[in-house]
Amino acid sequence: MKGVTSEFGLPVVKGIEGAEVVSLSEEHGKLELSADALNLAVGDRVELIPSHGCTTFNLYNWVHVCREGLLEGVWPVAARGALY
Repeated sequence: MKGVTSEFGLPVVKGIEGAEVVSLSEEHGKLELSADALNLAVGDRVELIPSHGCTTFNLYNWVHVCREGLLEGVWPVAARGALY
């Protein structure tokens, strides 16, 4: 199972103006970069904000709960590993 899905739309690239996700595959994604984002290089890490999380929650042990940019809690995922 993937950690990011395009089922409800493509994820958004966080904090990099001019970078846009244009496609997703099983092991990789493809970004389109405007002139403002051309300083990215192969191997750089980017953070993606998924459009929807329900299909991927069971892949992780914990949910980090934030409000207004501050961590408010860490919740265990009771359905971890459940594929039914």
